[in-house]
Amino acid sequence: QASAVFVVGLSVLGIAAAEEVVWRGWVMGSLSERYGARGGWLSTTALYAMAHLPTVYLLRDPVAGPNPLLVLAALGGGLVWGYLTMKVDRLGPSMFVHALLAWAVVEYPLWRM
Repeated sequence: QASAVFVVGLSVLGIAAAEEVVWRGWVMGSLSERYGARGGWLSTTALYAMAHLPTVYLLRDPVAGPNPLLVLAALGGGLVWGYLTMKVDRLGPSMFVHALLAWAVVEYPLWRM
Protein backbone atom coordinates (compact mmCIF):
# COMPACT_ATOMS: atom_id res chain seq x y z
CA GLN A 1 0.00 0.00 0.00
CA ALA A 2 2.68 2.52 0.97
CA SER A 3 4.75 1.74 -2.11
CA ALA A 4 1.71 2.29 -4.37
CA VAL A 5 1.11 5.71 -2.81
CA PHE A 6 4.78 6.53 -3.32
CA VAL A 7 4.68 5.49 -7.00
CA VAL A 8 1.51 7.50 -7.58
CA GLY A 9 3.09 10.49 -5.85
CA LEU A 10 6.23 10.30 -7.98
CA SER A 11 4.18 9.90 -11.16
CA VAL A 12 1.97 12.85 -10.34
CA LEU A 13 5.00 14.97 -9.46
CA GLY A 14 6.65 14.09 -12.77
CA ILE A 15 3.55 14.88 -14.81
CA ALA A 16 2.89 18.15 -12.97
CA ALA A 17 6.53 19.19 -13.34
CA ALA A 18 6.47 18.44 -17.06
CA GLU A 19 3.24 20.37 -17.55
CA GLU A 20 4.62 23.36 -15.68
CA VAL A 21 7.87 23.36 -17.66
CA VAL A 22 5.94 23.25 -20.94
CA TRP A 23 3.03 25.56 -20.15
CA ARG A 24 4.35 28.08 -17.62
CA GLY A 25 7.98 27.78 -18.73
CA TRP A 26 8.10 27.56 -22.51
CA VAL A 27 4.63 28.62 -23.68
CA MET A 28 4.04 31.42 -21.16
CA GLY A 29 7.63 32.59 -21.54
CA SER A 30 7.30 32.81 -25.33
CA LEU A 31 3.90 34.47 -25.27
CA SER A 32 5.00 36.91 -22.56
CA GLU A 33 7.90 38.03 -24.73
CA ARG A 34 5.48 38.73 -27.55
CA TYR A 35 2.42 40.06 -25.68
CA GLY A 36 3.75 41.17 -22.29
CA ALA A 37 3.47 39.43 -18.93
CA ARG A 38 -0.29 39.79 -18.54
CA GLY A 39 -1.05 38.85 -22.14
CA GLY A 40 1.25 35.86 -21.94
CA TRP A 41 -0.30 34.70 -18.69
CA LEU A 42 -3.91 34.99 -19.91
CA SER A 43 -3.29 33.54 -23.38
CA THR A 44 -1.35 30.61 -21.91
CA THR A 45 -4.22 29.97 -19.49
CA ALA A 46 -6.71 29.93 -22.37
CA LEU A 47 -4.55 27.54 -24.40
CA TYR A 48 -3.99 25.31 -21.36
CA ALA A 49 -7.75 25.06 -20.75
CA MET A 50 -8.40 24.36 -24.45
CA ALA A 51 -5.80 21.58 -24.41
CA HIS A 52 -8.04 19.84 -21.87
CA LEU A 53 -11.18 20.04 -24.07
CA PRO A 54 -10.93 16.42 -25.29
CA THR A 55 -11.45 15.29 -21.69
CA VAL A 56 -15.00 16.64 -21.84
CA TYR A 57 -15.87 13.59 -23.91
CA LEU A 58 -13.15 11.19 -22.77
CA LEU A 59 -14.38 11.44 -19.17
CA ARG A 60 -18.07 11.53 -20.03
CA ASP A 61 -20.45 9.54 -17.91
CA PRO A 62 -22.93 7.21 -19.60
CA VAL A 63 -25.77 8.70 -17.57
CA ALA A 64 -24.70 12.29 -16.88
CA GLY A 65 -23.02 12.87 -20.26
CA PRO A 66 -20.00 15.08 -21.06
CA ASN A 67 -17.87 16.27 -18.15
CA PRO A 68 -16.54 19.85 -18.41
CA LEU A 69 -15.10 19.90 -14.88
CA LEU A 70 -11.49 19.14 -15.85
CA VAL A 71 -11.53 22.00 -18.37
CA LEU A 72 -12.85 24.35 -15.69
CA ALA A 73 -10.23 23.05 -13.25
CA ALA A 74 -7.51 23.60 -15.88
CA LEU A 75 -8.75 27.15 -16.41
CA GLY A 76 -8.70 27.91 -12.69
CA GLY A 77 -5.42 26.11 -12.11
CA GLY A 78 -3.85 27.77 -15.14
CA LEU A 79 -4.80 31.20 -13.82
CA VAL A 80 -3.38 30.47 -10.36
CA TRP A 81 -0.21 28.66 -11.47
CA GLY A 82 0.50 31.20 -14.21
CA TYR A 83 0.01 34.12 -11.84
CA LEU A 84 2.24 32.49 -9.24
CA THR A 85 4.96 31.84 -11.81
CA MET A 86 4.67 35.39 -13.13
CA LYS A 87 4.94 36.93 -9.65
CA VAL A 88 7.79 34.87 -8.22
CA ASP A 89 9.55 34.36 -11.59
CA ARG A 90 10.19 30.68 -10.77
CA LEU A 91 8.51 27.41 -11.71
CA GLY A 92 9.15 25.55 -8.45
CA PRO A 93 6.19 26.89 -6.47
CA SER A 94 3.69 26.27 -9.27
CA MET A 95 5.12 22.77 -9.81
CA PHE A 96 4.63 21.99 -6.12
CA VAL A 97 1.07 23.34 -5.94
CA HIS A 98 0.10 21.64 -9.21
CA ALA A 99 1.56 18.31 -8.03
CA LEU A 100 -0.10 18.59 -4.62
CA LEU A 101 -3.52 19.28 -6.13
CA ALA A 102 -3.18 16.51 -8.73
CA TRP A 103 -2.02 14.04 -6.08
CA ALA A 104 -4.97 14.95 -3.85
CA VAL A 105 -7.41 14.39 -6.72
CA VAL A 106 -5.86 10.99 -7.48
CA GLU A 107 -5.60 9.82 -3.86
CA TYR A 108 -8.86 11.33 -2.53
CA PRO A 109 -11.29 11.54 -5.46
CA LEU A 110 -14.66 13.06 -4.76
CA TRP A 111 -16.45 10.19 -6.48
CA ARG A 112 -15.40 7.81 -3.68
CA MET A 113 -17.26 9.83 -1.05
